Amino acid sequence: MGNVIDANKDIKKQATELLKKAHGKVSNVPPVIPVKLTTYTHSLTIFIGGAADKYVFTPGDVPVGWGDFRPIGPTYFVGNYVNNYFAIIKGNSKNAFVKYYGYEEAYVSDTRELTVNTNKDKKLNAFNDIKTFLKTYPQTQVNIVGHSLGGWNAAGLAEILHKNNICKVNVLITIDPVGEILSKIGLGSRTSIYYSRPKPVFNLWISISCDPKSYEWNNDLIADLGGQWSSYPSSNSSYYYVTRYSHADFRLMMQEKIVNNLSVQDILSKELSRIK
Repeated sequence: MGNVIDANKDIKKQATELLKKAHGKVSNVPPVIPVKLTTYTHSLTIFIGGAADKYVFTPGDVPVGWGDFRPIGPTYFVGNYVNNYFAIIKGNSKNAFVKYYGYEEAYVSDTRELTVNTNKDKKLNAFNDIKTFLKTYPQTQVNIVGHSLGGWNAAGLAEILHKNNICKVNVLITIDPVGEILSKIGLGSRTSIYYSRPKPVFNLWISISCDPKSYEWNNDLIADLGGQWSSYPSSNSSYYYVTRYSHADFRLMMQEKIVNNLSVQDILSKELSRIK
């Protein structure tokens, strides 16, 4: 009985040798490393208007020599959208908060002091507001939407928030962002926009640029003078789209179907729905 062969043991040995020849050295199964998923308890969505959206764009906001420049606005393109549509975006999502800012209120200087030209005491500070909110609700999904100069500053704010270890923005949406020219002609400090081209940090970035089918001089010209920001977003955003709407058509651009039959508004709504 001492010469009895263990068939099962022999088969296992042969199988192991075959595996070694076919796949190389057979090693133990690596340990399962759990993936830590972010669980959000709240959301804070920041909307940032462009020039003359929330506050009057005054002659003091542009350099001397630009001709007979009269005060413009406020237009409330973004402000009215927030008032009329955020409830739809929010849906049944719980703990979804929203705040509306002028582009001036999303700019932070090197000293982190808000720099604005007019009514400084009355203006908000998006950077400080986000920081304070996260101290109270650390598991907050932060989303930022910006239009025109507000789009440039939205991207800049997303960069500054990450650099200062405040948060990584979940969804960044820039609607026809402007600032490429204004930031380079000595106007940055006057108009309260970031001098350097923003390099935002994000989970998802959608950027839309305008190539209007019908040029509107009172809107599209102003955007062109400010310098449409498209080169960096077109190659660095998660999704870049060129629309035929005009610069002032903020609501229409938010609601235009651009990817998988979804609009930017739809995508933002889906993100908020992750919070139950």
